[in-house]
Amino acid sequence: MKVLNVVMQNYLGGPQIRVISVAEKLKKEGVNTILACPSSSGNDNFTSYAQREGFLVNEIFFPGPSNFNSVKSIIKNIFWIVTIPLTVFQFTRLIRRENVDLVHVNGVLNFQPALAAYLSRKKVVWHLMSSLYPSFLISMMMILVKPVAEEIIVIAPSLGEYYLGEGFKSRSNVQVIYEPVDPDKFNLNQALFKKEHLLTELGLNNSHFIGVCVANINPVKGHRYLIEALPRVLENNPNFKLLLVGDVPSTQKEYYLQLVELLEKLNLKDNIYFLGSREDIPSILGISNLLILPSIAEGTPLVILEAMCMGKAVIATDVGAIKEQMIDHKTGFIIPPQDPVALSESIIRLMEDETLRKKMGENGLKEVQKFYLDKCVRAHLETYKKALNINYEI
Repeated sequence: MKVLNVVMQNYLGGPQIRVISVAEKLKKEGVNTILACPSSSGNDNFTSYAQREGFLVNEIFFPGPSNFNSVKSIIKNIFWIVTIPLTVFQFTRLIRRENVDLVHVNGVLNFQPALAAYLSRKKVVWHLMSSLYPSFLISMMMILVKPVAEEIIVIAPSLGEYYLGEGFKSRSNVQVIYEPVDPDKFNLNQALFKKEHLLTELGLNNSHFIGVCVANINPVKGHRYLIEALPRVLENNPNFKLLLVGDVPSTQKEYYLQLVELLEKLNLKDNIYFLGSREDIPSILGISNLLILPSIAEGTPLVILEAMCMGKAVIATDVGAIKEQMIDHKTGFIIPPQDPVALSESIIRLMEDETLRKKMGENGLKEVQKFYLDKCVRAHLETYKKALNINYEI
């Protein structure tokens, strides 16, 4: 079976990591995955990571939409609309050249490869993830998704309702497949072997209380609210250090500079570390005391599962399907989005109560088992076989 799997952004985030992790396991089941993504001039991105993992990656001229918040963004959207036929043509040519059996698209706005597959008479599996978009846009896109997709994957029941309404469970072609975590990779005992070396590299030591936020630099991830919460946290414990791990996409350079300006204004530059994109996330989580994810919109962020798999307490906002990943006051705290006070109070409580923090980590280790990678891989394989034909031989 040959699958073309398409992502909309050429950087490393949760969906991109899931695509590669699942594809690696599917090789053993006879599924050959070819990857496609937008062109990028950067070196530390999805393309380079996937190629190091042994996958063929096709970079496509693949502009995306932009928010209508400036003259520049309006021009970008006009350009995006004008280039849609060219992008569809490129995907059509790729599908025919590689003779793929089906096309797996990630993201509700990822319609160009889906249209190309439909025109090429190839089956489409459409993966719906984020809660970022307004309802009117979802309604418009589902007019296209429903007839084009042979199978639809949603990453949690609440996201199924978000995209398809309350009756989504009655649709036979809709599958709930949770985003996965690999317990072999995210293993605290293994990560601890590198603890002292990593602490030294970052200029930290065992006296510091370390919080980590793993999220690409983007306003939707809520970094600003976390930075605004820190002055109160430092009043309680001046040894608190915050590691911000994540790429700065080319579209977010200005936002990154705004964050740097904010931390300098609040005199936090000695307590916040921008680490950029890292491939040693297990080790980063291993040296941390807790994970903090202050997003204002999400699907089911992979890093929450990774932290739970490492036995770490989690502070996250009540957005997307996060309540389906973690349990409030059992595996961590779920707080309102865009609330620096709630963030600071939750951080302080977990700093002061080591027993509670460890108990939440232990609970997370138990709860995370239903999200293990092997279950996700089996569900993908069954969905692919169903899309093509349930008796399809691989």
